[in-house]
Amino acid sequence: MDSFVRNAILAIFAITFIAMFTMFLLNPTGAYSWSRPPADGYCRCITGPYTAGVGGQPYGGRGLEFKGFLTYNECVKTCDGRHSWQAR
Repeated sequence: MDSFVRNAILAIFAITFIAMFTMFLLNPTGAYSWSRPPADGYCRCITGPYTAGVGGQPYGGRGLEFKGFLTYNECVKTCDGRHSWQAR
């Protein structure tokens, strides 16, 4: 096998290994496992019709019920997936 082809294959395997290794070090929040824990934010459960978008009241409003300051994953579990979360 030509040395160029052999080195190209080794480089592809190395890049693939590094990409997979990095993927397993990431948390679902996108933060590396050795970084600080995910920040908490305003967790609101969706209880009815509401208007989505930037701004609004961080504690809730029409169609949203404020559940406290939780991480994103805690908010999803608390609201069974019907949530609105905003970092504070």
